[in-house]
Amino acid sequence: LRPVQQERVVGHASVKAVFSIPRLGNIAGCMVSDGKFTRNVLIRVQRNSKQIWEGKVGSLRRGNDDVREVLQGFGCGIGLDGFNDIQEGDILIGYQIDEIAATL
Repeated sequence: LRPVQQERVVGHASVKAVFSIPRLGNIAGCMVSDGKFTRNVLIRVQRNSKQIWEGKVGSLRRGNDDVREVLQGFGCGIGLDGFNDIQEGDILIGYQIDEIAATL
């Protein structure tokens, strides 16, 4: 039997500011409202309750430091891989795809 893929939401963040970095594009200045964000998490961008983009995290920073994870209640900068149309007020939803062994 093939493993079953199941999506698991790991965190939510709201975009508080957008910073334009010449070589990197737009970076979302976010506050993690629940859960945690890691470098390998997948991201959905919601604007006005509609999903507008889905993809990977390009960069994850706190201050001037690259970090592996950002926990609930902390601010961070999230660069989205291949997406620059981020706006203040957007909601970022972090999720992972887990493979669960199929059983009879």
